[in-house]
Amino acid sequence: MSLEGRLLVAAIALLMLAMLAVAIVLGFRVWKMRRMLAELGAGGKFAFWGALIYTISPVDLLPDPILLDDIGILAGSLLYLTHLVRKLHASRRPPTPHYLPPMPQQQPPVPTSPAPQPRPLPPGSPPA
Repeated sequence: MSLEGRLLVAAIALLMLAMLAVAIVLGFRVWKMRRMLAELGAGGKFAFWGALIYTISPVDLLPDPILLDDIGILAGSLLYLTHLVRKLHASRRPPTPHYLPPMPQQQPPVPTSPAPQPRPLPPGSPPA
């Protein structure tokens, strides 16, 4: 085999390993969401189990060495589950008022005594 052929095989192998690593990381992140499945409702359960079953099943849109479809399904379900969790946390927070409370009025400072006025010079005296 020529050097170009070996480099091509090595590049393809590295690409497949990278796709496998991404799929495994996304799979674990989806799997960690299982603790909240009871609170996420039917849509969350469907996204969770659907993504895991599709990833494990031998039936794929693309052949198995190409994991792009699995990565897409896992990433999509993770985005949807994250959206549901954020919506759930937002509904648990107490509502914030839609107006600002009135600001206290500040009074201008009151002068304590008038500023001393310079005395006028008598006529014919030199200016200082």
